[in-house]
Order: sequence, then structure tokens, then C-alpha cells
Amino acid sequence: MDPGDVQIVTITSIWDNTDQEQEDTMALSYVTQNNYTKDEEDTLRFLDSASDAVFFTLREEEDGSYTVTDARFSEDGEAYTASLEAFCDEIGIPLEDCMSTIQFSESMAVYDLQQYLEEHPEFKGCLLYTSDA
Repeated sequence: MDPGDVQIVTITSIWDNTDQEQEDTMALSYVTQNNYTKDEEDTLRFLDSASDAVFFTLREEEDGSYTVTDARFSEDGEAYTASLEAFCDEIGIPLEDCMSTIQFSESMAVYDLQQYLEEHPEFKGCLLYTSDA
């Protein structure tokens, strides 16, 4: 991915075991990173994006912080759905619920962009798509 001038990361929780008494915390999340460049008019322009479902294992430290001890990523391409289904089977949730949360997460990326722009008034706006026509 091209890093650009601004990176906005959206993380949506699909499932976690924080309500269970276990030594390690486990969480299935959908993570999206959108990268933007700043043009001469102080407008962000969409540059690049990547998304992935990630199954995290975390250990709570004595100071209350968490350390990621393992991160398993969904497969790319044709194996994507099967790898996601394997994660869902492991935690006991239907694949349809997982896919629904992923669709919701994709809309949250727009919300996170809006929040970023509100917090950074130095940018006049954002162009998500451009056309050369």
C-alpha cells in the first residue's frame, strides 16, 4: 500500500470473549486502512485501501494493557469465505452474522473519515473517486 499523507484505520469487533473467564482474550475483528494524499487545495484524495478479518489472541499485562500474542488473517481471493467460515466455526457464530458485521464495518469507514475531517479542519474535504472523463 502507498502510505499517503493520512491513514485512517477502522476496526469493527465481530466477536470477542471478554465476557468469559479465560486466560487469553480472543477477538475476531474486521480491520480497514484507508490512505489519502493531500492536494494543493488542502483536500484529501483517496489513494489506497486494504481490509482483512483478523483473529487476535491478546494477553492482559499487569498494568492493564494488552499484548497481541497471535494474529491470524483471513485468506485472499477464492479462499476468503472458507477462511472466514473457519473462524466463525471456531467461535460458534454463523457465517451470515460475520458477513453482516463486515458489511456494517465497511460503512463505518465513511463515518471514521467524517470524524477525522471534523477533528482536522485544516482539510477542506475529501475526494473518494475521481474521473478522467
